Amino acid sequence: MQPSDARFSVAAIVADKHDALRALNDKIHVNPELGYKEFIAHDTLSAFLESHGFSVTRSAYGLETCLEARWPAGPTVAGSPSATFCAEYDALPEIGHACGHNLIATASVAASIALAQTLERAKIPGTVRLLGTPAEEGGGGKVKLIDAGAFLPFDRTRPEVALMAHPVSFKSFTMQEKLPPSTKFLAGFRCIASEELQIEFFGRSAHAGGEPWLGRNALDAAVTAYTAMSQLRQHIRADERVNVIINHGGDAPNVIPAYASLLCILRAPTKVALEDISSRVRACAAGAAQVAGCEVKVKLTEPAYLDLRVVDAISTVCAEEIVEVEGGNTAAVVAHSDFQRTISTDMGNVSYVLPSLHAIYGIPSQEGASCHDPRFTEASGSDEAFETALRVGRGLAMLGWRFITEPELTHKVAEQYLSS
Repeated sequence: MQPSDARFSVAAIVADKHDALRALNDKIHVNPELGYKEFIAHDTLSAFLESHGFSVTRSAYGLETCLEARWPAGPTVAGSPSATFCAEYDALPEIGHACGHNLIATASVAASIALAQTLERAKIPGTVRLLGTPAEEGGGGKVKLIDAGAFLPFDRTRPEVALMAHPVSFKSFTMQEKLPPSTKFLAGFRCIASEELQIEFFGRSAHAGGEPWLGRNALDAAVTAYTAMSQLRQHIRADERVNVIINHGGDAPNVIPAYASLLCILRAPTKVALEDISSRVRACAAGAAQVAGCEVKVKLTEPAYLDLRVVDAISTVCAEEIVEVEGGNTAAVVAHSDFQRTISTDMGNVSYVLPSLHAIYGIPSQEGASCHDPRFTEASGSDEAFETALRVGRGLAMLGWRFITEPELTHKVAEQYLSS
């Protein structure tokens, strides 16, 4: 089967499933669920994929709302390439699917089914997997899945890619990446690494008026640490950030505070740079505690999110296939951008394990409404957003097809990934 035949097959399969996919998308959209509580989405997606011949493991990898769907359901050919499509489906507190994760799930399901059935028709070996990844919105679902073995380190003897695409507002392409207004799709999306630290200081309480010398002032330690971190900013790069607040500083002014805490968000362009900043911030906290005679405890409030590693070969082929879907409209599709958005996703952590794609595509929204804006919830449930997600799903399916069926591409992806 030639790529042109595969494209025809993928398009026909997605068209045939149109109404069923719409019902799936709408059910997730109108039933928003927070991270690790996506029970409706988990059950709905599991049943849908089972009905299409996938072998589904519910509550996979120790996470109650994770699912893993595999095709073929039986034995696979050892060493044949694999394409994993990541489906996110968690929503935001109060404002529902204002990040469009219902569309992410829909596109990945469409891609999985279309690719699996096309491979079956062509009698070509290869593995298609849909991994339902809960709690991207701060819960670090994919980080936990990495730790549980859901993503295995890349190996040439069993090559695998992890693929997904995220909706954004059309205007974000021009405002963020400075791309032409005609842009509707960016394959080589980049974003930064980040982590949030809670820094707690433990001192000793005493009466501030009567016997202050008996106390050990935890607030002094927190203020000293805050000052040290503020001074640290002049010694870090312009694309690195240290943002800090004092979120507890004592309970009464006539009592020496025995406890104080800081909340810090650290941002950097790469994993290595984030680790460096984190170690320097921790040194500020340790020094401040020593000066004040206090103890200090530093912990991550949630898993650190790493920067997205972009593999040019994947982005290039993805862009080619989206152009095909869009009828040859090259002005709408961009393969690569050097711009790095100052946001983070746990798909970045996956990209440090496997060659990955986290593309972004535009959907219509109200003026000024972008992801995490309540008005984007309405946008993510619109007819046009759904139709766009299906077209993106077709492009992702063809990217998976070419990775599985073109040894030259499989080799090129491996070379670029392992050498970066």
